[in-house]
Amino acid sequence: MIKNGTNNCRVYGEYLGKLFKDHKNLVWIQGGDRDPLDVIDHYREIANGIKKYIPDALQTYHASSSNSSSDVIPYFSNGWMNFVFTYTYFRGKMAWLTYLKFGEMPEVYEVNYFEYSNRPIRPYVLGESQYEGEGTAGNQIAGPEIARRQAYWSVLSGSCGSAYGSWNWKMDTARWRDVKNDRGAWDMGISRRFFESFNWYDLIPDIEGKIITEGKGVFGTNNYTVAAYTSDRSHLVIYLPPTGTDKRTIKVDLSLLNKPCRANWFNPATGEIIEDKNIYQVNTQQVFVSPGNNGEGQNDWVLWVVAEKE
Repeated sequence: MIKNGTNNCRVYGEYLGKLFKDHKNLVWIQGGDRDPLDVIDHYREIANGIKKYIPDALQTYHASSSNSSSDVIPYFSNGWMNFVFTYTYFRGKMAWLTYLKFGEMPEVYEVNYFEYSNRPIRPYVLGESQYEGEGTAGNQIAGPEIARRQAYWSVLSGSCGSAYGSWNWKMDTARWRDVKNDRGAWDMGISRRFFESFNWYDLIPDIEGKIITEGKGVFGTNNYTVAAYTSDRSHLVIYLPPTGTDKRTIKVDLSLLNKPCRANWFNPATGEIIEDKNIYQVNTQQVFVSPGNNGEGQNDWVLWVVAEKE
């Protein structure tokens, strides 16, 4: 890029923009597991070249592990970047570059909470995290429960979604087609259908941790329970991450809801719903016990509290 110079980078960006201007289903990602450093102007020219022909193009930057794009691309001088690519795995995994804000690689919700507090805030997506089928801390292979955990953590901590990563990301054999049948990939479809069943884009993350008053787990670990509520106060969504197969007990403050409500358990591994016939009053604290094993040898569940319709 340095040899090409900024002028040629601009020409290249305009070429791409003109070539793909009629394709509305593209997301443009600059970088690629590296920080811009001395070529930030070059990336900017490519992006602005694309923007010339596709003014509303979705563009972001893929920084090095585990920096988010907002860590390495200043907002105010880079208007082309209209959403943030967040990037982290989990505590205990080594990063290529020290995560200066945390001192070590943080959990997904920690990164998202930090991003949500940025001003001016921009939409963000979990662009890369643990790949299903690859090694985790302790050299254990990441199962589908890790993919689910990242996806639900991400949306419930303020993001627009998450990217799914597969063991076969290099696609260096014909087996890359098998990825669509992997359990974690299948679970991403369940996650999408769940969130699209209500106005997920109205969710406000409970950054201060006020909704769950008991049993939420420990912040900064993988047992932490993340919650969010819709701005019209009609939905409250809580994700209990996998910790084994046992049931988990949480106490929930329902004062954020605007009407009496019902609470259902949504199974993120199957898409099934266990209905609770009780009606709970607002301005109360209620104890809920999760069903335990979700049928996949894990105990992650979603508590879905919905206000009664008039």
